[in-house]
Amino acid sequence: MLQFLNWRRILLVVVPLTAIVILVTILATRGYRSVLSSGSYDVVGLLIGGASITLITYGLQNSSRGWNLVDTWSTLLAVVLLLRYLCG
Repeated sequence: MLQFLNWRRILLVVVPLTAIVILVTILATRGYRSVLSSGSYDVVGLLIGGASITLITYGLQNSSRGWNLVDTWSTLLAVVLLLRYLCG
């Protein structure tokens, strides 16, 4: 099936579907209270986690150009620092 579609057309499905899943999850858990923790959404953790995933993906893709590039190691170092901050 993928031979008939290019990656741009696949994004037309994936991006809206992801937005719908996020919206439904937020609406479905609006009144939920956990017995393990109290409080609200960890927005800072969400942003740091998302940035870490993005940077590690970029760093690993950039490694195909060479592991000795400054871009590769600086991106992966940024991931380590972000995750270190996130985990305590």
